[in-house]
Amino acid sequence: MSGIRTTPIAAHEPFQGTPSPKGDQWHRSTGPTTRKLGDTTFQYRDLNPAQNEIRLLRLLPAANFSIIECEILHISLDNPKDYVAISYAWGDEEDTQVIILDGHEFPVTSSLWHGLNRLRKSVPVIVWADAVCINQQNTEERNHQVQTMTSIYNKAYKVAVWLGLGADNSNMAMELLIEVMDVILQPLKLQSLIHSRNRRPHFQALVLLFDREYWNRLWVVQEITNARDITVYCGPCALPWSTYVMVSQAFRTHRRHLIHAFLDVPTPTEVESSSGASWDAVLGCRGPGGFSSVDRQFYSAGATGLVNALIYHRGKFCSDPRDKVYGILGILSPEQRAQFPVEYSTSTREVYIDVVDYYITSTKRLDILGASIHSTEHRNTFSLPSWVPDWSHHPRLVPLSRQNRRFSAAGATDALFSFSHRRKTLTISAIYIDHIATCGINLGSKIGIPHALMAFLNWRSKIIQTKGYDIPAHEAFCRTLSLDQAIGDNQLWTPSVWMAYVYRIFHSLLKESLPSLPLDENLEAYASGDDDANMSAALREEIISVYILDSVRGRRFGLTSSGQLFLGAGFCSAADVICVPLGCPTPVILRKQRQGYAYIGDVYVDGYMYGKAVEEWEKKDKKLLTFELH
Repeated sequence: MSGIRTTPIAAHEPFQGTPSPKGDQWHRSTGPTTRKLGDTTFQYRDLNPAQNEIRLLRLLPAANFSIIECEILHISLDNPKDYVAISYAWGDEEDTQVIILDGHEFPVTSSLWHGLNRLRKSVPVIVWADAVCINQQNTEERNHQVQTMTSIYNKAYKVAVWLGLGADNSNMAMELLIEVMDVILQPLKLQSLIHSRNRRPHFQALVLLFDREYWNRLWVVQEITNARDITVYCGPCALPWSTYVMVSQAFRTHRRHLIHAFLDVPTPTEVESSSGASWDAVLGCRGPGGFSSVDRQFYSAGATGLVNALIYHRGKFCSDPRDKVYGILGILSPEQRAQFPVEYSTSTREVYIDVVDYYITSTKRLDILGASIHSTEHRNTFSLPSWVPDWSHHPRLVPLSRQNRRFSAAGATDALFSFSHRRKTLTISAIYIDHIATCGINLGSKIGIPHALMAFLNWRSKIIQTKGYDIPAHEAFCRTLSLDQAIGDNQLWTPSVWMAYVYRIFHSLLKESLPSLPLDENLEAYASGDDDANMSAALREEIISVYILDSVRGRRFGLTSSGQLFLGAGFCSAADVICVPLGCPTPVILRKQRQGYAYIGDVYVDGYMYGKAVEEWEKKDKKLLTFELH
């Protein structure tokens, strides 16, 4: 592997040698606290919170490859020695190997075992690893140490990211990383590299590397964010974190070229990748791209920063559902962290309700409701009210309020709300818009172009049945399919031009996929146009991917009783109520129950995304009603 480092690249080595017997900077762990680990018992000595104590491991030199020996040390974070903090994915907790800890056998996951083995040197190395340095059986200690992890990773002289053993041609992935770095400031050479057929296996290997379990672990977010210096290890290879970040940013910048280059490539699912996302999405937005694309200020804006973090990292995993909140506290400001003291005796339900209560009370805004996404693919497992997002569930959908367009359905109004019945009920004031009259088919969260084609035919038939071939109605339909994002992004795309583009693209895709399917004369009329020469397969794919697929994912098109077009939560159905809550940037869908209403989801209503409801209410054309949400 030419050009690949196989040793750490830190500027200096960890603290080495024997600690001074004077003072209490370092001392062995002894004491009465015990827990059963396999067939042996290891004794933890309690940490002293008053001295801001943490435990570290002295990783002893390798005398035998198969035996890892460590010693537990106690230090104060107020005056720490040099140590390496390990950032890794726990992996399968059933798959364990044994280390020798202060003379006792101590089982750890195989992932950590190999990570520790990778960091061993000919001299002792001081490391911090959560699974060993925190007494996982002591809830009170866990509470305290989780709140300390920001400092633990920030005060480490280096964070060692352990991606795992070499696998899936990861050596080729490393070679590509270095090759991209060599041309990263030369756009034409980088584009040539992206389009090179000879480098296709290298790109496949990098996709699989960026899709490893490590990148989907929630705790990694604060470990990376708070680190001062990071080295990324994969098998025998080591590269600086900056290499991963810069390559990911370059791929994001050149995503159009990635889309074009990989049109004929199977999705990562077919090459044994876990995410099922397209190669361009994995290379630019997953892996290190999930960390490098967000500015720290994104998280620092009070309650808004908390919700930004929860939504942005919603797809990352953790074993305890409460950690969906606790696990991102380390990237927030001290003021934000103070609002959510880590307490594992608190139920998941209460932790999640606390988030909504804090956000609404602090901001007088209701856009957090949009993160409560209901579908047939997921059932409430924590007895949550319908208006509380289940952060443990990753719906693969983005709330409308987080789309590229900044909707403002309720204008500058503040929310009128109250909590009751021990916060089981949220009462809101909302401007009534209409009832749902008819809905088309429901799209799931995992969709591709074939699903979009079927939905297009079904949804367009609803327009024809109710409004015939009225041009403004069809323009509104195409605008709705993109959540009004396309016209806002391109000044040349007027409603009529955008409709022509959409209908021409869907017509050509339908003819290619289903050549024997008869299409109506109106759609056939859009079969050709002056710009057909420029309407390449790549351009069609790009327009569909950027403006249509993400907009319709997990949603359902329909019309209200007065003929308003909407694209709403896939869980919606006829007779549901559409309204605009005060303090909410989007309309929402509610469902009448025996007692009160259930929140169903947010909804795009054509013409009602930029304050029209408030204007009609002020003119007495619309009513402000009270809805009790359960």
